[in-house]
Amino acid sequence: MWGSQYTAGLPLFNSAGERFALLCADINLDEIHRRAMQGMFNIVVPLLLLGFIFWVVFAHLVDKNITFPLTQLQERTREFAAICDRKNAPETLVFDCPDIHTENEVESLSHAIAHMAQSIRNYAEDIRTAEDQTLAMTLLAYRDPLTHVKNATAYEEEQRRLEKEIADGRAEFAFVIIDANNLKDINNGHGHECGDEYIIGICRILCDVYHHSSVFRIGGDEFIAVLQNRNYHSRDELLLILRQTFAQTAMDETLSPWCRYSAAAGMAIYQHGDTVKDVFRRADKAMHQSKLLMKDS
Repeated sequence: MWGSQYTAGLPLFNSAGERFALLCADINLDEIHRRAMQGMFNIVVPLLLLGFIFWVVFAHLVDKNITFPLTQLQERTREFAAICDRKNAPETLVFDCPDIHTENEVESLSHAIAHMAQSIRNYAEDIRTAEDQTLAMTLLAYRDPLTHVKNATAYEEEQRRLEKEIADGRAEFAFVIIDANNLKDINNGHGHECGDEYIIGICRILCDVYHHSSVFRIGGDEFIAVLQNRNYHSRDELLLILRQTFAQTAMDETLSPWCRYSAAAGMAIYQHGDTVKDVFRRADKAMHQSKLLMKDS
């Protein structure tokens, strides 16, 4: 072997077994290397190309069937969670499920999340229904069924609220108590249905005059209005309007007897050192004095 040349020899024998010649050949190693590299290139390049094509196809399939659907699902789930955090009405709790048909675990996950979202909405609706029922029962317990103003039970709650304001040193209120006149005569002469209409009409006048105040029916024909803020500061003017309104309807002979509303009214304001019951007693006393005056006139 000399440099890049490779020489090989082979002796030749005749039929008698005698060596008669030497066969020699020279081989160029550069050519062998070149052919070996060419053969390797012809194998490696197609393999690399096939590998690249496989990677592109695999990446596309992964993006189509896993990455993109998961991204959509994550975004829609985040939007649904934000709706839940805002505590909106149950009908707004709608999960906008992406259209996923990958026939793999991602599609199963999408169905599971959609089912969970529907369960959350159903649960919220059940809670709202229960809350609505509780609220309705509470309103029913505190509402007078005839006049639809607050009842005596609600007035007891109002007393506790006012006592707390007194204890906190921020109480400023007045009571107006009214008591219907002539109710017994209407019930006896025209029936209790007309008597009920009479009570409703008296209550309506009281609510119209004191439309910024809470009104309570605390007896069969007795009501109390709790004056605060705007109505409190206009209390004398409003009491005059109330009495004039009752006087006008009572004297209107064009009306049916059960529409000629008449009631005695008395008012008292809270003074420092009073309890709620003190104010109530003074208003009740003023109402009875008013009733006596009306009978004498």
